[in-house]
Amino acid sequence: MIQSGIPVAARRAAQHCAQLLSRAAAPVDPAQEVARLAQRFAATAAPVLAEWCDARGLQVEVESAALIEAEAVFAKIGVHAVNSFFALGSERTGALVTVATCEMIAQFERLLGGDGRIDRTNVRLPQSALQFAARFEQRVLEALRQSTDREEFSLAASQGKATEMAPFSRQDRVWALDFSIQPPGAAAWTITLVLCRATLSQLLDARAASPATGRALGERGISQTAIGLIEMPMRAILVDAAVPLARLARLEPGAIIPVAINRAVPLMLEHAVVAHGTAGEIDDRVALEINHTSLPGNA
Repeated sequence: MIQSGIPVAARRAAQHCAQLLSRAAAPVDPAQEVARLAQRFAATAAPVLAEWCDARGLQVEVESAALIEAEAVFAKIGVHAVNSFFALGSERTGALVTVATCEMIAQFERLLGGDGRIDRTNVRLPQSALQFAARFEQRVLEALRQSTDREEFSLAASQGKATEMAPFSRQDRVWALDFSIQPPGAAAWTITLVLCRATLSQLLDARAASPATGRALGERGISQTAIGLIEMPMRAILVDAAVPLARLARLEPGAIIPVAINRAVPLMLEHAVVAHGTAGEIDDRVALEINHTSLPGNA
C-alpha cells in the first residue's frame, strides 16, 4: 500500500510567445483606412470614367477626406446636383455619390464636341443627358466594387435629393471624400463620395476577416454531396421603412404607412446578403430575378 500522499502536479504559468505577440493587430486608424480607400477608389475610377466620357488620359486625384457633420455635406451639395445612393447589403449602409449638375452637363456637352467648359448657370439636367448620367452611375458602381472588394454594392436610389436618399441624419458625422477629375484639355470637376461610419466599419470588418480554410468537397462538387441537400432559410427584404416610435404607438386599424419597395432587393441568409435582385411576379406569386450574387465565382 502506498503510504505517501498523492503527488500534486506543479502549476504551469501561462507563457506568451514573443513572436506571436509581435504579430498582434494594431488598432485600426479610421482616418488612415479612409485615405487608403480614397486612393484605391481614385485608381479604379480613372479608367472607367475615362471610358464613360471618352477622355483618354483622364486623371482622378483625392482632393480631401474629412469626418464632418452631414449637415455641412448637404449644404455643400445643395439642390442642383446629380445624386446616387449605392447600398451595401441593406438600405441603411452604403455610399452617397454626388456631382454638381453643371459639371455633369459639361461632360455631356464635351462628349458631343464641346470644350468641357463648366457653366454654373446650368442647373437642370436635360432629358437627353439622363442616359449619360445613368451610365455614369454604372461606372461608379464598378469602381466602388473594385476598390472595396465588395460585390454587394448595388444602385439603390438615383436622381433624387441627397437628404432623402442618404441613410443618415443631418446630425450624424460622416466621411466626405472629394475627388478631382481632370480630363485632358478641359476644366476639372469633382465627385463627392459620402460614407457613414457604420458603412466604413462594415468595410473595415470585411478586410480584417481572414478567409475561411478547410478541405475541399471533392471532385463531385457540392451538388453531389450530402451537404448540398441541406435547406437554408432565405429571406428577401422587399420593404425597409423607418417609422418614428411615436407614430408606431398611434397605429390603429385603417392607418396607412407609405412604403417603397427596394429597387435592389437583397436576398439574405441570416444576416449575410448573398444576392440582389429585382422583384417581379410569376404565376401570381412574388418572384425575385437575381441580378448579381456575392457568392465566390458568381459575381
